[in-house]
Amino acid sequence: MELNEKRIMQAIEESIVKKIKSGDVLTLNYQERVDYSPYLKDAYKKVDYERVMKLITENLEEVIAEKVVNKIVTEMGNDIKALMCRAEIREDFKYFLRSGVETILGKVKKREE
Repeated sequence: MELNEKRIMQAIEESIVKKIKSGDVLTLNYQERVDYSPYLKDAYKKVDYERVMKLITENLEEVIAEKVVNKIVTEMGNDIKALMCRAEIREDFKYFLRSGVETILGKVKKREE
């Protein structure tokens, strides 16, 4: 490149950097902007609000059901903890579990034979 070409390229680069720093590149021409409000109004008129309500209702039903189940599980957990604090109930429960496990193991052994 010749010296003049280098100076021209450098001047162009400096000009671009200057425009970017000043924000001139990002300015909008408000005379040429598009007014989207009629399209948005038309879109809102075409919304099937019954379908929207159905989707919202289904979502709410799921959320409510999940919360109810979580509350029931928590309450059951608390009840089980309270029961297991009593030694006699805890021993009865262990006996019940042992007998069930022994029954299952017996059936497994019979199948293996």
